[in-house]
Amino acid sequence: DNHSTDRTWSMIQELANQHKNIRAFRNKKNIGPVQNWRRGIELATGDYVKILFSDDVMMSDCLPRLMEQFSTDVGFVSCSPSIGKTRHQARQRYRFSRIREISYVSATKYLRVALLSFGGLVSPSAAIFRRIDLLENFTPKIEYGTDEAFEYYGAGPDLLLFLKIAQKYKKIVWINKPLVFFL
Repeated sequence: DNHSTDRTWSMIQELANQHKNIRAFRNKKNIGPVQNWRRGIELATGDYVKILFSDDVMMSDCLPRLMEQFSTDVGFVSCSPSIGKTRHQARQRYRFSRIREISYVSATKYLRVALLSFGGLVSPSAAIFRRIDLLENFTPKIEYGTDEAFEYYGAGPDLLLFLKIAQKYKKIVWINKPLVFFL
């Protein structure tokens, strides 16, 4: 919990008390989203990390569907999100294929699409990564040359994670089905 002012912390504690596989942590102060992502990655103990933001919803089959596509030559597995004001009004976004349910995309093609046509997803909430890759490639601060508070808004480290991780592997896998919902 990034020092929430609502009932988030009490809800997390309640879940942790009910389920022994949940470990609860709370920051002493709000450290902004970027540093909170980093802290969560550092505190994780598994081999894989799934980042989910406070206003995102993960479908019940999201984790099994993403995990079944991992192999040693895959950098990350992502899915198309459903985006909208409500889940009923949401539309599917960011897909590599309108025909295939699963796209096996070479890292080169993914990088080209992400950089040249901004066709790649930038939210880590729709992907699952190896924890080691996140730790090695996470960039907590990017100099914009403006007075914008990068650490608070988080624009940049998400796309950079995808790009840096993709270039280390032969391919990425994209499930062309919404397995997460974003507002």
